[in-house]
Amino acid sequence: MTEETLPAPSRDEAHAALAAVSQTIADTRRIVASSVSGPIIILWGCIWMTADIVLQYRPELMGQVWGVLDFVGGFGSWYLAVHYKQDVKIRRNWRFGVFWLVLFGFGGLWVYLLVPWNLLESAPAQESFAMMRKIEAFSHTLPMFAYVIGGLWMGRFFVWLGLLVTALIVAGYLWMPDHFCLWLAFTGGGSLIIGGLFIRKFWK
Repeated sequence: MTEETLPAPSRDEAHAALAAVSQTIADTRRIVASSVSGPIIILWGCIWMTADIVLQYRPELMGQVWGVLDFVGGFGSWYLAVHYKQDVKIRRNWRFGVFWLVLFGFGGLWVYLLVPWNLLESAPAQESFAMMRKIEAFSHTLPMFAYVIGGLWMGRFFVWLGLLVTALIVAGYLWMPDHFCLWLAFTGGGSLIIGGLFIRKFWK
């Protein structure tokens, strides 16, 4: 018994399928651009930049700084989501906001599970600082991972931005240990701001 061979699509059918895919991507971009996603990404870029600048000079305050700024970011994201005015002709898509919450939620869980916090309490200052650098590098490459994966569907700009910023973060981690947090302020936090502005400007 032989399997039935399906006929290959014609050139017109292939063009129609590609056009449908392109239209879906364009519609998705407009939905994202009209939603609160861009402003929330910009907000978190500013928060990350602020945290990194503070930690450059007061690394011992890492827990307190991120605790306060995570609360500010969470409240600000909620406020924007509730009060943001978007085009009523485009329905809201809550999945993009949930995606970022899930991503950072898992990122925080992995840090909690993988970092030997009990050993750090009695570790020398130099070792604690080295671990802080690792945590900061991880937390800043996490959204770059999302940029690259999302860019495969949404546009090459985010693929290249994610790869470039990841390379810059790794370079700073290896060769700028004494000014790493300051370096992250303008690569990690700055890339979120650039990404949010790009969505607002070019995806409408």
